[in-house]
Amino acid sequence: FPTGYPFGSNTAYIANQSPTSEGIRPEKIYTKEVNLYLGFFKDRLTITGSYSQSDTKDLITRVTTSSTSGLASLQSNFGRMVNNTYELELGITPIKSKDVELNMRGFYSSSIAEIKELPNGIDEVNLLSYSTPGVGIFAVKGEKFPLIKGTKYERDPNGNIIVDSKGNPLTTSTFETLGKAMPDYTIGLNINFRVKGFTLSGTMDYRKGASFISMTKRTLLFTGADPMTADYDRSQGYIIPNSVQLVNGSYVPNTTTVGDSPDYLGAMSYFTGAGRNIGENLVVDGTALK
Repeated sequence: FPTGYPFGSNTAYIANQSPTSEGIRPEKIYTKEVNLYLGFFKDRLTITGSYSQSDTKDLITRVTTSSTSGLASLQSNFGRMVNNTYELELGITPIKSKDVELNMRGFYSSSIAEIKELPNGIDEVNLLSYSTPGVGIFAVKGEKFPLIKGTKYERDPNGNIIVDSKGNPLTTSTFETLGKAMPDYTIGLNINFRVKGFTLSGTMDYRKGASFISMTKRTLLFTGADPMTADYDRSQGYIIPNSVQLVNGSYVPNTTTVGDSPDYLGAMSYFTGAGRNIGENLVVDGTALK
């Protein structure tokens, strides 16, 4: 029941723009799991391992649709996904008495999901994306899931960013792979130290290989609070770091400020405009130690 439809302040009913497909089928998940537990020296030393595989068929999800369809999104079955999970834990209890006990547990885990099948003729499904900024989450056949895609800088063979004659960076017109949302692995350590009725415990984990889309960074770029906006003399404009221009068929170091505007306003226009809408600028390394 939208406001302003069909025009002005008039209102009228319209069709549901985020429907569920009439032909939707139940989602089925088939799981296999193997576990191993070994204990030595009255369980003062333990080794635990497991492997599991979840095969999801007729995967149900909501996807972003083309605006020409008249729909905002559609919920339906969109293929098959297989998730393989590996876990290994080593436990040691070097001290164990009536009044004092020390337990240490180290673990490794890896969970990797891959899209095995999508509807006929489709290689990728758009789960959530934005044209401004150019970035989103996708399910791509044969790739790990979830996959981050978006616009990125065009670069020369040496990896330098290519800019035009006015110092503005050239970007891809299509969404390219920028990272994945799930880590390759997680390693961690748990420690418990007990003295009589008092226990002190701590835990840590380290995750490697994941990325995430930071809309907070987009706001920081707009307000001039991101480090990218602060490592140069703003009064002299902004030159894209490690950028090159194509001159007479060869790439040469770039000395032109963005917008060919060597002043504060030129730099501000870039970071409040194109600079914060390039998908590559918003993808952040998710590697973390906690």
